[in-house]
Amino acid sequence: MTLQSLFRIEVLDGGVKVTPSELLSSMPRDQQIATIKEQIRNREAALQKINNPTEANTGEPEASGHHRDEDKRELEVAIVILKNFLKRLLESHWEVLKP
Repeated sequence: MTLQSLFRIEVLDGGVKVTPSELLSSMPRDQQIATIKEQIRNREAALQKINNPTEANTGEPEASGHHRDEDKRELEVAIVILKNFLKRLLESHWEVLKP
């Protein structure tokens, strides 16, 4: 699943508005949480590969360093968005459970 299939992301006046997609909204809460956690793990693993490349990947041309930086920034932003959304999702669930 891509981030775009889970959310609509808009940049508005220096802020970011994240709206869940119909696909994500139609899932039961437990599945939403599991899906978001899986997306976070996948992106953190991809970021780890960029930050700590294996010896097999060190022979890449220097020009690809720019692309790695772009990929790294994109992954970092996606992770922040996913973690913030997960936090809001868990907090809203907690509010429902409070007496």
